[in-house]
Amino acid sequence: MKKNLLLLLSWLVIGLLCGCSDSSEPQKEEPDKDSVFLFLSTSGAGDNGYNDLILKGASLMAFNHDVNFYLVESESVEEAAKSFETLLDIYSTYMETKALFVLASSEYKEIARRSSRPAEHCRVLLLESSDTEMPEWVTTAKINRFGLGYLAGAMVSGQPAEIILAMPGEETTEDAAAGFEAGFRVHTDGKSVRRHYLSDKADGFNQQTKAYRLTDSIARSYSAQEESYATFLPLAGASNLGVYNAFTHFVHAQQVIGTDTDCNAQNDYIPFSLVWHIDRLVENYLTLWYRDEPMPDGQSYGLESDYVEMSFSDSWDPLDIFRAWEGNFTSPLPDDFWTAKQAEYLPEAIAKENAYIRQQP
Repeated sequence: MKKNLLLLLSWLVIGLLCGCSDSSEPQKEEPDKDSVFLFLSTSGAGDNGYNDLILKGASLMAFNHDVNFYLVESESVEEAAKSFETLLDIYSTYMETKALFVLASSEYKEIARRSSRPAEHCRVLLLESSDTEMPEWVTTAKINRFGLGYLAGAMVSGQPAEIILAMPGEETTEDAAAGFEAGFRVHTDGKSVRRHYLSDKADGFNQQTKAYRLTDSIARSYSAQEESYATFLPLAGASNLGVYNAFTHFVHAQQVIGTDTDCNAQNDYIPFSLVWHIDRLVENYLTLWYRDEPMPDGQSYGLESDYVEMSFSDSWDPLDIFRAWEGNFTSPLPDDFWTAKQAEYLPEAIAKENAYIRQQP
């Protein structure tokens, strides 16, 4: 069970304010550091991906600069909202050093939109949203996953594909899935791509066992088909580990794309990983705030930014696994098979991503 950090943090802040004196009234004791409050998404730390990367970026910034850093984990969006409003009110009312409240998920969009006006020294950063229709004290920024998803979909369009998602309606994963489907659809010869959701809510990000069993079931269904190979794209946070483990244990003649971080070492069935460096974005934005420099608002960073990367595996073995891809069962695929496909489809993916970003609200 996660600890309820609201009470702990409230007492911590109040403790910074109240000192002993001859007066019966508590005396204000000004803290000497600025503060960062990081609200992770409800799936929490330990996902080997999105949340851990955000925590890494914030921790690096806090390590390199003299700030107080507080991590807040919540069981639900409602719990996060209560913690956020209470802490924002306490810091706005009693503190004078500046504070940044980082809402690290698009699921917190309405919390940011409905937030109470804080004192001038307080600021809110909402991640994974480029919505500019926010209160003036809220800055938004996201890594757009559509373009890299599109590129991957185009690159693997020679065979069937399956997408495993944590839940419907989550902005970042839906962007990646939509991009993958679009790139696949443009370059496919009629093969299908299907979506599978682990849950209808955020607990889908922490269902490794269910993801493991679902992967096994889908893979077995292909064994009875004429085309017995497929590409899997997991977009499910910590549940992705269940997909990777299924490949490690029993899935053959298939491949799985790594997502969020460089997952190439998980097994030999990963040709490449889609890496979204949210840690770099967090560290950069927090550093700008610390230096009293403006944080770019409403930005959506994609393929042309430093926050997006495709990392290729050194252990993927096309001779033993994927000779069937090109219909040649006697010769291995060339060593530059994936990098050549990346170069071929990258300009198209950038153009499609830019058009997609312009269509977003």
